[in-house]
Amino acid sequence: MHPKTRNAIKTELKNLATDLKVTKTNLRIRMREETYKTDEQWHILKVKREYRHLHMAYCLLRGKTREEIEDKVKPGNIIDSKLVDEYSQDFKKMEEENYEKFPLPPSVKREERKPVTGGEGVC
Repeated sequence: MHPKTRNAIKTELKNLATDLKVTKTNLRIRMREETYKTDEQWHILKVKREYRHLHMAYCLLRGKTREEIEDKVKPGNIIDSKLVDEYSQDFKKMEEENYEKFPLPPSVKREERKPVTGGEGVC
């Protein structure tokens, strides 16, 4: 995966996680004060869903299987495959654009790296 693509996806995931954390904290405070609105709860559900599907697409592009990402899924909480496919397609387009705009030298490409063996040079 191109570093610019990976960084863009990770930044988006971090922004969603931060938004979720701040909104949940504010909601808890407002619930104690009994001044919360149901819009905040809907916002949390929307961001959680977006984060989950974005994370699933990111991991699938990195070569993980669905079972490795989410091994235990509660009944009725099945992931929306269409949304994951949409994110994956967007990431693939971004990946192609990044390789066209910012080609990597052969020594940097992940496919051509030699794997590190366990016994050599390890303290």
